[in-house]
Amino acid sequence: MKEVTYETLSTAVRALSERITALDERIEVSLAFGNPVSLKLSVDCFGLLSPEGAAELAEHLGSAADLAKDFKYNGCTILR
Repeated sequence: MKEVTYETLSTAVRALSERITALDERIEVSLAFGNPVSLKLSVDCFGLLSPEGAAELAEHLGSAADLAKDFKYNGCTILR
């Protein structure tokens, strides 16, 4: 398994989170070291959405999923 420093991983996760937040503030990034990045939707998403709002959220979620899949440090652990 690939190892990286905490600082490197922390900086990369922060940058990924900022990119995803810029897409849509309702999408959050979660990372457990040694696992791929996960995405979660904030509670704000679970209200009623117009068809247009739902389509927009779906588009943003797809873009966020692409960013998460391509995250350079998926599966990495921290150097000790």
